[in-house]
Amino acid sequence: ATTTAKLNAETPRKSQEELETQVEEQQQMIQVFMADIAKHQALIKSLEARIVQKDALIKDYLEEAAERSDMLDELRRASDGQKAEITALHRQHQAQKDDAEKERRNLERRLAETQAMNKQYIEDMQAGNFVRAGDSNTPPEKVKGGLARRQGSNEQRRGSAVSSDSLEDLFREAGVGDKKVLNFENVDYGQLTSLSRDDLPEGQVALVHVDIQGAKELYQKAAGLMRKAAGIYTLVVQQSCRKHRGRVIRNANNHFLLAFHTAVDAVACGLLMQSRLVMQEWPHLLSTFPQAAVEVDSITHGHVWRGLRARVCVHYAADVAPSLDPMSGLFQYLGPAHDRLLQLARVAEGGEVLLSSNTHAIVQGALQDRLGGAEVRGYPQVRLSPDEEPEPLFSLVPPELVTRLKTFRTAKR
Repeated sequence: ATTTAKLNAETPRKSQEELETQVEEQQQMIQVFMADIAKHQALIKSLEARIVQKDALIKDYLEEAAERSDMLDELRRASDGQKAEITALHRQHQAQKDDAEKERRNLERRLAETQAMNKQYIEDMQAGNFVRAGDSNTPPEKVKGGLARRQGSNEQRRGSAVSSDSLEDLFREAGVGDKKVLNFENVDYGQLTSLSRDDLPEGQVALVHVDIQGAKELYQKAAGLMRKAAGIYTLVVQQSCRKHRGRVIRNANNHFLLAFHTAVDAVACGLLMQSRLVMQEWPHLLSTFPQAAVEVDSITHGHVWRGLRARVCVHYAADVAPSLDPMSGLFQYLGPAHDRLLQLARVAEGGEVLLSSNTHAIVQGALQDRLGGAEVRGYPQVRLSPDEEPEPLFSLVPPELVTRLKTFRTAKR
């Protein structure tokens, strides 16, 4: 009886402990499930954000395709007009050519007549038909006939309007075959470029420098792949610049110089470049090189690095004006603003948009609304020139590429 009572007393207590253990295990499982749900929700949000970006990109491409279609229609109309002009000019040229051929034949005929008359003149002189007036030894009929022939010859020569026996001299007098001398002293080189000075920013200007990090090594190792990748890179830069009302001033060896009227447009263009470069379909073997390796975020599963890594530098300055290069006929920006931009390029890294201190001060208020919540990392003291004091610089990346900020150097040198 004592043993039975003891068993009856212990059984409920053990059952209660088992229930508590089961409850704890279930609570832990619920926590694990909640954590998984949170991860999946974060992943869903990331995928939704990427879908929105893709939709925006597709919309931009469609708008650009429509613009290009309109441009093609205008070019076709202009081409048709130019074809009509060329046809008219060709007909005019053919008519002038026919006229010149007729003139050449007339000149040859007149030259033959002149040569025949000169030959007759020489024969008459040799035969003694031409004598001086007052020569009493010459019969009057010879003098009369000789004078008549000479007068007729002179009249024919005056009527022919030819003063030389040389065919070359005759052609030269007629203006046939003249060499046209080209004079380049008064050439308006501004008409040789597709940009007009009125279209270029002046005064307060935001200059943007864009190039490819590690481009030299990539060209040395895989020139064919790099040429294809450079075409994709160039298209992204031009589209981003056009999207934010910028002007492409120079493109030399994949180094771009862009100009904008406002600093916000310039920075927005740089951020759009970085976002679009990650979305491009690059040549497959390009990712085997460390300068273009692919890296994926472990949380959002989005691409952090993919394809070529562009360095984008932005500097905003006042009293900036374009000038025309007489050698190339292209516009350029020279002076302290352009020099500072090149100094920024020497310390920039691929994948970032590097801003000077005054540029950051202007766009700081627009980071959340007009610049889409771009992430910023500051570098307090950066010496861009040995003769100048250090100044703060700021690195920007799009919000979906915020992980890049951890990979940049801790100090710019």
